[in-house]
Amino acid sequence: MKKGPHNMAIASKIDHGRKAARNGKAKKGGFTLIEVLVASFISVMAVSSAFMLLTQSMDILRSSSNRLDALQQTRGAVEYLRSLAFTEDELNIGNHTTTRNGQQFSYTVSKYEGDDNLKLINVRTNWRSEVADADRELELETVICAPLHAN
Repeated sequence: MKKGPHNMAIASKIDHGRKAARNGKAKKGGFTLIEVLVASFISVMAVSSAFMLLTQSMDILRSSSNRLDALQQTRGAVEYLRSLAFTEDELNIGNHTTTRNGQQFSYTVSKYEGDDNLKLINVRTNWRSEVADADRELELETVICAPLHAN
């Protein structure tokens, strides 16, 4: 190999690296095992936190959707009962159950403030809360008036 300024510079660097390695002053390259483990732990924690947040968000969305469906179906049952004539059997004073669109509802009809011309209708249905992992009850009330609901 020819000796030139360029080759001498490379040889000098190699020789310097050997001397540094013998003296314990060599530069480190890469990461230590502890650094890799800490970085892996932090990454796993971040991913698992994001996954838990996503799971909880989906549960809340499902629960809200179930509640909205129950509310819409209950409103449909209330509107159905409001559309009946005041004297229909389904509007007699007392406790009743009915099924509308495959959903079962229970409802109570009572006199409103003791007036024979006013009826209070209280409609109840159950829905499933994903967040609380429990059944919940939804209740809506309406008042109907005899002169407005005559045949």
